Amino acid sequence: MQRELTGAQKTLSSWNVFADSIVVVSIITNSLLLLVSDVSYNNVLETLGEVTKSDTRRLWIVVGIEHLVLFLLILIRALIPDISYKIRMCLHRTVFELKK
Repeated sequence: MQRELTGAQKTLSSWNVFADSIVVVSIITNSLLLLVSDVSYNNVLETLGEVTKSDTRRLWIVVGIEHLVLFLLILIRALIPDISYKIRMCLHRTVFELKK
């Protein structure tokens, strides 16, 4: 018995969820690495004119940076369309011609 041929999918919905998950996990991981790496973190704080030894304050700053990056990710995804204007118009024209 032979297996069926695979069919083409119209969207990448299952892969998009996987890719989105990897992006969010990488943002969280990189933010926590920022917390752990004392040298680069302290250099950034000294540049901003602030020196702190409180671990709680450092954690809140890193969580704030993480949330800012996640917000920018959501904002960019909302502002940039998935399909360009030209392709959308071609699809509308094709649908219109098929209805004739």
